[in-house]
Amino acid sequence: MKRFYFIVNTTSGCGHTAQFRDLQKLFRCYQSQSLEVLAFPSNDFDGQELETNEEIALFAATQFGVDFPLFAY
Repeated sequence: MKRFYFIVNTTSGCGHTAQFRDLQKLFRCYQSQSLEVLAFPSNDFDGQELETNEEIALFAATQFGVDFPLFAY
């Protein structure tokens, strides 16, 4: 079965942080059709990311229910 990947840069402290909610909906909706959301936290947006990868993962999971792969930055 083919896999499809949606690759996105994320940050935890900007006006677009709510994108996590929509990314999670997208992932849940199309996961059974082999869609993977691959999120890459980035601190290249004026230092708007949390300090550690663990903090980023905890924030995304507790605030937005994220359970798709969230990579380290």
